[in-house]
Amino acid sequence: MQISRYRSGVYNLSGTSNVFTLVGVAGYQFGFRLDSMQYCTMNSCTADCIRPMSGTSETYASAYRYVNPHGITMNGCGSEGVSGERLSIIMDEFAVYDATVTINSYQGQIAQENPLTASTPIFRVQSTGTKNVSVSIINCNMKKDSSLTNQGVGYVNGTNTTLYNIGSIIDAPSVGGGAVLKTL
Repeated sequence: MQISRYRSGVYNLSGTSNVFTLVGVAGYQFGFRLDSMQYCTMNSCTADCIRPMSGTSETYASAYRYVNPHGITMNGCGSEGVSGERLSIIMDEFAVYDATVTINSYQGQIAQENPLTASTPIFRVQSTGTKNVSVSIINCNMKKDSSLTNQGVGYVNGTNTTLYNIGSIIDAPSVGGGAVLKTL
């Protein structure tokens, strides 16, 4: 499921005030892709069997991917059978506002599959622009399966990036580029 306004290489604001409840996506390269969305809440949504497209040279897949997210909340969502990133939050240089994302009780550890590309992080929070991105993961489980050779720990990067881990089960992520990780 994708909501996006992509024009001339820029993700423009694509909508406001959406509520997704019990929306399930299965069998695609991307589960949910929301680009420059504002005020969006997801309740009990699932992204299952998310894998790179077969029969192509594609190697990337993501269960939940947000570019320039302005006020996104995920409540009790999950993913199973994912061969790629479970969660990807990207701020680029075209973001209009600072970003906030709150993720409550996300279950991203179930039925993990080995990604096609080495060192694919289980989650990514990254800023390449001048706007801030603040992400809170609260009581989530995104601990990677240690037997998967291509699955890496979470990746947090960018000078304007802050990740708050509040009671979640995760491996210590790779933090760089001036990003800040705060754990309670």
